[in-house]
Amino acid sequence: MAAGQPGGFCHREMIDAVRYFVDNGIEWRAMPPDFPPWSAVYAFQHRWHTDELLDVLHERLREQVRIVEGGRSRASAAIVDSQSLRGASTLTGERAGTTGEECVGFQASLAVDCLGLLLVVMVTAADLQDRDAGVALLERVRSLFTRVRLVWADSGYAGALVIGPCTPSA
Repeated sequence: MAAGQPGGFCHREMIDAVRYFVDNGIEWRAMPPDFPPWSAVYAFQHRWHTDELLDVLHERLREQVRIVEGGRSRASAAIVDSQSLRGASTLTGERAGTTGEECVGFQASLAVDCLGLLLVVMVTAADLQDRDAGVALLERVRSLFTRVRLVWADSGYAGALVIGPCTPSA
């Protein structure tokens, strides 16, 4: 068994198996035989999830892309927006809501940096107003990205988030 490899399987095999599991919506025990054993794949993904390693990987990749594009590794500005999406007819619970067209669905609120790289995503009921979802979204942005000082948003975020017009300093 090589050091750093779960049960003697290379990380690439394990990641491919987890991606197969997610993409095909199968049960763990239905993992095809050309992948490592399902129990090893499950343990691998569970450790990555528990240790939040995907978040760390995403953050490091985002920082590298920003540097390659000539910017600083950390974002200082963000863009927020949301989109309502139709849900399955069986969608229920606190994430279910009706859009303006009276279809049941949910809303994905995103914060991205100026390169369009994902900072924060939040999923809520479709009937939650942008300005209400924006409060929680921006609180999350503020806690995770302390350098962000400027945020662009459309008029749907008006209200408590907008203190007043920007005026040039004297």
